[in-house]
Amino acid sequence: MDEVTLVSDDQIRDAMRFAFERMKIVIEPSGASGLAALLAHRIDRLPRRIGVIVSGGNISVARFTEVLAG
Repeated sequence: MDEVTLVSDDQIRDAMRFAFERMKIVIEPSGASGLAALLAHRIDRLPRRIGVIVSGGNISVARFTEVLAG
């Protein structure tokens, strides 16, 4: 491992919302962390091509809407 990047709850929420609105996928908060770091520009020295693992659809509709409501 070269680096650890931290993201806030709000950034994770924004990533979950982005994935739902733009990609039509539901992801749980822990699965949205990598996307949150990318969207919040928390990663220095981005290569030309990048892959982000987005995982974890293990969240109920009620919890998903609760998390997005903040």
